[in-house]
Amino acid sequence: MSTILFCKLQRRQNAIFFVGLCAGVSVCLFLTPVLDEISCPLLPGNQNPESRASHYSQGRSLRSQLTLSNNEDFEPRINLDGKPKKAQKVPQNIVRPRFFSSELGLRQKIFIGVMTTTSTINSRGVAINKTMAHLVDKVMFFNNGINPPSVNLTGIIGFSDSRKILKPFHVLKYIADNYIDKFDYFFLIKDDSYIRAYDLIETVKKISVSEDVHLGGFMRDKESAFCSLDGGILLSNSVMQKVAEGLDWCVRNAFSDNDDDNIGRCIVHSSGLPCTSTLQGQCLRSQKVNDDLKVDINLAQLNTDSLVVFPVNDATTIYKLHKYFCQVEFEELKKAIASLQSAIVEMHPAIGEDSDALSWPVGSQPASKPQNRFDVLQWDFFTESNLYPESDFGNVKDLTGADGEDVKRVMNASISHMTQKYNEKLQYRRLVNGYRRYDPVRGMDYILDLAFRDMDTGLEVLKRVEVAKLLGQVEVVTMPYVTENSRIHLILPIEAYQIEDAARFIKEYTDLCTTSKVVCTERQDKMFLLLVLLYDPMAPGKGDHRDVFGGLKSNIQSMVQSQDSMPMAWLSIKSKGQRPHDIAIVDLTLRKLPQDAMILICSSTMNLRQDFLNRVRMNTILHKQVFSPVPFVEYHPDIVYQDSERPKELDINKKYGHFDSTNYNHLSFYLKDYVAARSKLDGKFPLVRQDRDIPILNKDSQIPSLLSMFIQGLDEIHVLRAVEPCLRLWYPQDQCQPSLGPNQYLECQASKAKGLGTRAQLAGLILQNLEEKSR
Repeated sequence: MSTILFCKLQRRQNAIFFVGLCAGVSVCLFLTPVLDEISCPLLPGNQNPESRASHYSQGRSLRSQLTLSNNEDFEPRINLDGKPKKAQKVPQNIVRPRFFSSELGLRQKIFIGVMTTTSTINSRGVAINKTMAHLVDKVMFFNNGINPPSVNLTGIIGFSDSRKILKPFHVLKYIADNYIDKFDYFFLIKDDSYIRAYDLIETVKKISVSEDVHLGGFMRDKESAFCSLDGGILLSNSVMQKVAEGLDWCVRNAFSDNDDDNIGRCIVHSSGLPCTSTLQGQCLRSQKVNDDLKVDINLAQLNTDSLVVFPVNDATTIYKLHKYFCQVEFEELKKAIASLQSAIVEMHPAIGEDSDALSWPVGSQPASKPQNRFDVLQWDFFTESNLYPESDFGNVKDLTGADGEDVKRVMNASISHMTQKYNEKLQYRRLVNGYRRYDPVRGMDYILDLAFRDMDTGLEVLKRVEVAKLLGQVEVVTMPYVTENSRIHLILPIEAYQIEDAARFIKEYTDLCTTSKVVCTERQDKMFLLLVLLYDPMAPGKGDHRDVFGGLKSNIQSMVQSQDSMPMAWLSIKSKGQRPHDIAIVDLTLRKLPQDAMILICSSTMNLRQDFLNRVRMNTILHKQVFSPVPFVEYHPDIVYQDSERPKELDINKKYGHFDSTNYNHLSFYLKDYVAARSKLDGKFPLVRQDRDIPILNKDSQIPSLLSMFIQGLDEIHVLRAVEPCLRLWYPQDQCQPSLGPNQYLECQASKAKGLGTRAQLAGLILQNLEEKSR
């Protein structure tokens, strides 16, 4: 019974569901035409676009596509006003200056302008330059004529305007146009004055750069606001800028024949600052002396506190004044040093350290303390004629050259000191022992055992003297700006037996070009390889099917004509007899290279690396420096790789190779520097223009090497000779050929003997050979 009731109840619920579903569908179908009629009037073209757009955005209740009436056309309108929006700030490319001092606004301390004349610049101008130029940042001489005088002096400026009254304003205008942003202070003076440059700089350093400075050394009178150019006028950068803005007024109001009045009136009007002799506790003292001053006689008239002494009528007086004030400063420095040393000795016990810990001389840098046995600095023993040991690889060498001169000076100073100390009662006999040691943090120390004869007793007395040559102030040598973007022209001389090594070198060159497109693309032109093919006189040459370099040439030509277009070429040279000299090779390659070329002489065993090329670019400087790297050369592979396989890349390890200091085969230089040095040897060794000129150069045994040519030919060229870890050479199998010259062949044999292996490896090889023979 319950089952029947449950089935009836379920049918009744299903019926109600289906009836409701049918009613909903019917109502939806009935209302659809009505909704179309209501929604279509919203779409005519005269409707507001903004309301239409908002209606579209509310399209949750509308269909995605609406059908328009046949008699109505719908044309969409696109609003592009202010689109796309532009950035309010346009990004600018920041061009950074070459030097950080320009970016940070750093300036040098002082500029000194000397007003001179054509008649006095050869005498007083040169004297001022010699006594002052090495102490200040910049010195320039302003002459009263446009024609430069015949004097070897830099920094001479002449003006075409010959009116004497306008010369001070031309000086101010030139300084403002060229040096206004480079110096903190400007010091103007005439050439009839002596300047104590060191004391002037020390005075200027104590004056704040944030304050306007109009300082003079000599006031014309107590009530005057102008200072005299004879005693010098010191202007700060801020005052000079104001003067530069008011130069037009100064020129119009220059009516006096006195330069002091004209330039003083100009400075006071432009800056509103009268001249004074004291500022911030610093005084610019000057002393006016008689015209007939005799420095040797009238020393009592000179004030040792004066920074400027005038008038000085001749150059000799300037030199004498400079000598006198240098002696005064030297005595003051000795007193100051003695006072400081006494203070150090008195304060040392209070610090709690041992008295023996005081370095000698007192106050000097103590000797470096070694961290282990490998850092111990060795003492070199020397006599009056020899030095022991010469190096780690030699035992003795003659004490000549710079080392000999240095030892002589030390011995003379020691003998003179001992003679004065004992009131000339000791007479020098001989040097018993001599020791010296170089400490990188301290300097050079000497210990001398000197034998003297006692004049009273006649006996020989032995005295030990210690000498210290301490390091001076470190100076930064200014060098031109160089980058790693310079193009290098590699010159690779190749003989017939080096073809295999040359093929490996060319492969490394092409790999470097293909892996680093920035280096060798024609747009960048960062590297160019020129192979110099050295033919034996009896070997078949160009055009012959037996050409020993035929395969190498075809390989180069295919790479040049390929899609990568490798930048390389070759030059064939045929000599008679011995190998052409390096100078002859460079002479013949001149026509193949541009005048501004940077050249690197290579060898076929060289492992070409990008980091080494960058070192060459940075260390080779036009008109300044050539680079001669000391390479790391591999030992004989049969000796060092007995128990292992030869690596594909040479590592720097004392077991596998050594830095060969006798190898001068690699040199980088600029072609302009080579031409300048070569021209000085042209009289003795004529320029090689053709192959037949080579024997003329080779037959002279006194011809210098390529490196020594730069040393002897150009005094202004510096040679950088140092070990280069990035230059690595594989062991040359046939390096000493009979084609080398007599001297080169002997040097090659000596270098080959040193490059077989380490002492331990060679000793082990000898013992192994002896054991095999004993069996």
